[in-house]
Amino acid sequence: LVLRKVETISAFKDQQQLLFAFCPSVQTVEACCFEDCYSMRRFTAKKLTTIRRYAFKRCVSLSQITVQNVTNCESYSFCYCHSLVELSFDCLLGLPDALFNFCKSLAQINCPKLQQHNFEAIKDCGNVRITTQTNSEIDKMAKNQKVSNKKLRFQEILVDEFRERKNFVKLSRQIKIMSQTRRRLGQLRQSSILK
Repeated sequence: LVLRKVETISAFKDQQQLLFAFCPSVQTVEACCFEDCYSMRRFTAKKLTTIRRYAFKRCVSLSQITVQNVTNCESYSFCYCHSLVELSFDCLLGLPDALFNFCKSLAQINCPKLQQHNFEAIKDCGNVRITTQTNSEIDKMAKNQKVSNKKLRFQEILVDEFRERKNFVKLSRQIKIMSQTRRRLGQLRQSSILK
């Protein structure tokens, strides 16, 4: 999906074949906009500032999304996004309740300007770390191990199974075996001719 001039998106719910969205001018993703877009892996919108309720609900394959300019994010926007690992909100001041409800792979949320530390935002997510600027409130919460001023570093994380790569490896092995078999047959013929 490529939308170059659209500023507000509202109607792609249940588009299960959608793999990516490139929307350079989009500023707002409306409520339920991409809900149940199970196959969508990437959402790129560098001007994005507002994400409404349930906007990316059950986008289970979503692993990359540009949220650095987001200033307003509503509850449940990313619930059940199982492939999200790390997000960086450079402008967001607070995390609403249940923002990442059941995001089981989520490991880190970077929010340098975060003023409210709402652990209900990461309820039922597992072990999520929120990184932000150091202040006395963070020092108190650091004992909780959910808030820190130090970012975790990640290696590349495989989010999906690469069928094409597996097929290519399988085909390569078959070609290698066939080549070895031909070479061996050639050697056998050569040795039988010499005898």
